[in-house]
Amino acid sequence: MSENGKSENSKMVLLTGLWKSQTKDGGYMLSGNLSKTSRIVVLVNKQKHKDKPEDAKKPDYLVFTASNDPKQNSSDPEF
Repeated sequence: MSENGKSENSKMVLLTGLWKSQTKDGGYMLSGNLSKTSRIVVLVNKQKHKDKPEDAKKPDYLVFTASNDPKQNSSDPEF
């Protein structure tokens, strides 16, 4: 990976780094900043069940964006 965030072997561009932390219910999430004003949160999709064939097409993870402004996040769901 070069200093500008571009992989030397592909056309991928680095958006952000993610940090792993524990959720209030004991699960795990990944989070990081996209910019000074927005952040990203990645959570396991709890609506997907491995034992249900109809859930095979559901995503394993869900990605959310949120404002970095604590005033705007006061009504955000608890992660």
